[in-house]
Amino acid sequence: MISNRPVLDERERSAQRPLRGIPPFDGDQQAAIRLQARRLAENPAFRTSKRCRLFLEHVIEQSLAESPEPLKERVLGNKVFGREPSYDTAADPVVRVTAGEIRRRLGQYYAEPAHQHELRVDLPAGSYTPTFTWPSVHEKDATFGEEGPQRTSGIAGAPAGARQLSGRVFGLALACLAVIALVGTMLASSAGRKDTAFDLFWAPLVQSKVPVLVCTGSNDLYELSERLRNAVDTASPAGDTAALTILPDEVQRVGARYVSVTDAVAIARLAALLHEHGTPYHVRENRATSFADLRASPTILVGMFSNAWTLELGSEFRYVPFPTPDGERIVIQDRQQPERADWYLQRPWPALNVTHDYALVSRVLDRVTGNMVVMGAGITPFGTTAALELLTSPQYLERALADAPRDWAEGNLQIVLKTRVIDGAAGPPRVLATHFW
Repeated sequence: MISNRPVLDERERSAQRPLRGIPPFDGDQQAAIRLQARRLAENPAFRTSKRCRLFLEHVIEQSLAESPEPLKERVLGNKVFGREPSYDTAADPVVRVTAGEIRRRLGQYYAEPAHQHELRVDLPAGSYTPTFTWPSVHEKDATFGEEGPQRTSGIAGAPAGARQLSGRVFGLALACLAVIALVGTMLASSAGRKDTAFDLFWAPLVQSKVPVLVCTGSNDLYELSERLRNAVDTASPAGDTAALTILPDEVQRVGARYVSVTDAVAIARLAALLHEHGTPYHVRENRATSFADLRASPTILVGMFSNAWTLELGSEFRYVPFPTPDGERIVIQDRQQPERADWYLQRPWPALNVTHDYALVSRVLDRVTGNMVVMGAGITPFGTTAALELLTSPQYLERALADAPRDWAEGNLQIVLKTRVIDGAAGPPRVLATHFW
């Protein structure tokens, strides 16, 4: 580690190994660290994650501050991610998750040959305080000794004086580079990175100032008596057994607040997306969600027939699920062409023995709640899986919106999907129709 009072033998060893920086840093060192922080922020490893950029920028600046705040988990959760000062870190691991993601991205960045001789920023495991390593002179990069920053000239056999830049000149060079980088960043920002369709689709939610509500479906569970379970297990597949008498105490309701594996996977996908953008969120199942909750925040609804809010808020859309009067089919009906009925499943429950499924994806500024609502729902869980894959995968969403009107992001949209089901697993989503209004 660099010492504020380096001794001679430490200086002599600087040409043989990297030196690490610990605060306080002088002006030249701070300029070098900030320049490297900008390099990291502009690299694809960090450019795609607002959450990681904000976190790394904050901990670096705190390390350079004259009176740094303690880099504790709860403090970082409050300062970087807007959590309440007393929030439960065990229930909300956003700081730990982000720190782990930063360590992974730093590893990817410095694994590239082009970056291996740069000033190295690390976030040691178990700590939120970054460390900084300047490569040795043998690596043709800056080291810090008693005389300040030094750099080899790269000219073999040159006198020692000709092989070094003074601290003042090196600091001026760094300052110039910093200004150039800052101006370049400002120009790039003013020109504006062209937002992708994926960015535009999710912008109203991930830029929300209030937590996004993720509302999933729920399922009723019942406990059967041993006699009934045995009767079901041994029943003839043809269904020609005698009628089974059920006594009142042989069926016990366990509860309703249980989500399927499909919904759990959907929650994980959405949580990863929202974490990536540093967007606060909370998860509730539909029976624990009130109309007041929908009025309070943007909402993502998961599930079709298991989620009453999906059916309620989507009842006036162009494409709606429609059970036929005889109960034999579930049709995705086009309200503008009600006679069309070729998107359907034949009585999929309870076996879910289907070869394909249909799903609806919607993004609507709801007139009733006044908030943006995103819905991902399939007739069966297979369709819901495909819908969430489209929603959280840039390549699928970009493809689905390739022919969208120019101003689509300012309005509402609905997408009809189909997915094949093979060996009990949903295939990729395939777009059948889109509607914009």
